[in-house]
Amino acid sequence: NIEEQSYRPPIKSILFALYYYIKHSVISATIITALFGALGVVFIFLIGRKLYNEKVGILAALILTFTPFIIKNSNLLMTDVPVSTLLAISFYLALFREKKLMMFLSGLFLGLSVLMKFTAVLMILVFLIYFYFYRKELNKKKLILFAIGFLVVMLPYFIWYQIKFGNFLNPFIKGPTLVQQKNEAILFYFFNLHKIFTILVLSGLIFWIIDGVIKLNKEKYVNIKADTILIIWALVFLLYLTKIPHKELRYLLPIIIPI
Repeated sequence: NIEEQSYRPPIKSILFALYYYIKHSVISATIITALFGALGVVFIFLIGRKLYNEKVGILAALILTFTPFIIKNSNLLMTDVPVSTLLAISFYLALFREKKLMMFLSGLFLGLSVLMKFTAVLMILVFLIYFYFYRKELNKKKLILFAIGFLVVMLPYFIWYQIKFGNFLNPFIKGPTLVQQKNEAILFYFFNLHKIFTILVLSGLIFWIIDGVIKLNKEKYVNIKADTILIIWALVFLLYLTKIPHKELRYLLPIIIPI
């Protein structure tokens, strides 16, 4: 019975409807978001293991598992936790850049991410940087397959929206205008990061910065490409959301994976 089709993405409502069809219960929708939260733990482990090593993956998964803010939001009927998991899946699949099928599926899950929450479209900028860094391992066919995967999801929505409402780009134009009511200062997110990621994670970031500076000075920075991509991922979303007048901490959840 959703009445926000003209400006809200459809995937969350579709998933809720499908689950209600299976089991119509007051907790059905909550189960969906909780499952997404649990799945996010799996994929942050896989990303950590793929980019660095198994210990990094385990540590990242443990931190995500026991972060109170994430646990709380995994029980809310919002898109923030699900979109974070979908972005994690898309990024993980893209790490298998040598496989054409994985690139197609990565684009497909990126499309699902955008239709879960429109701000996920910012991830395209992160992927462009990723493709540039690893351009020697990619070719046009793989990039085209990535684009096709993305369009397989997005085109049906664009066609449906164009027919029903006109101008399929309107959700991306209208969406930001829904959060124009100012409620917090411009540096709200920076001063409240500890409420999302805890002092443990922020302390770890400080040590990571110190370690990175030391590695740069010694010219032993092995993971500089991977780290740079994750930094860009976090900054793209953080800076965009900082510019939006209306701010809520849960809006920052798409950066939990890179952080």
